[in-house]
Amino acid sequence: LAEASLMLNGVFEAAEKAAAQYLENIQRLSGRQQQVCDAMEAAARDRAQAILEEAERACRAREARCDQYEAALTARLQKFYDDRPGLKELVQSGAVGHVVNVQIHFAVPPRELDYNSTNLPWRVQPDIAGGGYFYDLAPHQLDLLQTMFGPITEAEGFAANRGGLYKTEDSVSACFKFANGLPGSGSWCFVAHESAKDDRIDIVGDKGSLTFSVFTYQPIVLQNEAGRQTFTVPNPTYVQLPLIRLVVEHLQGKAICTCDCVSATAVNWVVDRILGKF
Repeated sequence: LAEASLMLNGVFEAAEKAAAQYLENIQRLSGRQQQVCDAMEAAARDRAQAILEEAERACRAREARCDQYEAALTARLQKFYDDRPGLKELVQSGAVGHVVNVQIHFAVPPRELDYNSTNLPWRVQPDIAGGGYFYDLAPHQLDLLQTMFGPITEAEGFAANRGGLYKTEDSVSACFKFANGLPGSGSWCFVAHESAKDDRIDIVGDKGSLTFSVFTYQPIVLQNEAGRQTFTVPNPTYVQLPLIRLVVEHLQGKAICTCDCVSATAVNWVVDRILGKF
C-alpha cells in the first residue's frame, strides 16, 4: 500500500506540473497573440491614416482645380455676356418691341428604351415620375419663361397618349397667361417623326421676334427691322457645376441654395394645371 501510495503521489505531482506547464504555455501564446494583434492594429491605423491624408490632399487639389476652372469659366462667360446681350437683356432692351406672345414648340421621336414595355425608363412610370417626359422637360422651359416675364397665373391644357408606348401622356398642348397679361402657348410631343423634331421658343414682339432652343444649344436668332442676327452662347463643359457647388456650399454652411422645393412650386403648379391635376 505504501508503495502504491508513493506511485499515486508521483502521478499527481506529474499531472500538476503538466497542468502548470500547459497554463504557462497558454499564457505565453496569448501574450504573443496580443502582441501580433497590437502590431496589426497599429499597422492598420497607420495605413488608414496614410490613405486619409492622401485623400485629403487629393480633395484639396481637386478643389483648387475646380476653383481655377470656375474662375476661368466665370471670366469667359462674363466677357461673353459683356460683349453680347443675353436673352432677358435682349427682351428688356426693346429689340423686339413690346412682347405680345410667347410660344413653346417641342417634338422628339421616341427613344429606343420607350419601346421596351417590360423595362420602361423611370421617367415614363407615373408611380415614380408623376407623369411622362412632359414632367421631365417642360419645367425647364416654363421656368425660364417665368424668370423672364414673371409668374404664370393661369394655365390650361390637353394631354393625350397617342403612341401607346407607355401609360403616361406623350402629347400635350397648353395655353397660359403671365401675371402681366402676356399670353403664351406650348406644344410637346414625345412620339413625333424625326422630320418633326423641334426645340424652339419664340418670343413675339410688335417690332421683331426672338427664337432660341433650350436643350440643343442652337444660336439665339433675333429678327427685327435691322435684319437677322444670331448669337452663339457657349455651352460650359460642366453645365451643372454651379448648382452642385452651391448645394455643397449650402451643406457646408458657406452659402444659401435658393433652388429648393419652394422655388419649384411655381413651375409645379403650372405643369399640374396643364395636365388637369386640379
